[in-house]
Amino acid sequence: NPLDESFTRLVSEESNNNSLSDNSIKNLCLGKDNRIWVGTARGLNSVDVQTLAVHRYFIGSSEKPEIITNEIYLVVERPKVEKLWVLTPLGILSFDKKSAVFSKMNRPDQELGKINSCTVDNAGQIYINTNLKGIKVLNIETGEIRESPLEGLNYKKGEIGRAHV
Repeated sequence: NPLDESFTRLVSEESNNNSLSDNSIKNLCLGKDNRIWVGTARGLNSVDVQTLAVHRYFIGSSEKPEIITNEIYLVVERPKVEKLWVLTPLGILSFDKKSAVFSKMNRPDQELGKINSCTVDNAGQIYINTNLKGIKVLNIETGEIRESPLEGLNYKKGEIGRAHV
């Protein structure tokens, strides 16, 4: 809390449904909806910044179309819509915040293989390092996946590692 310079510690407690799903936090995203979206090694969490109420989304937590893997690399709010991009090792998901439904975004012609890492640049483009297709760029507004301007570098298809953009 910047007003009184205090901190609130949120942790995972297996028996407490109002706690984070895991203590291994991969990414934080402050949404326009006044929620902090937390990507962890065991799912996606939303935290209300006023009440600190936590809602968890992980495999087996819902009867709705659910997350495809618990490990979350990156959570990015999509502009102009009530949705998030959720990047996991197994693919790119769109998460509808109103209906709490996940949809896989990769089409068969865009199959990326395993996503090794990803990052967002200042222009809102998401760079994705994959094991099958090299480095790709996801347009945050349209969902279009295109070749990266970094593709001409000596990056070997199938090479496993981290890309630093």
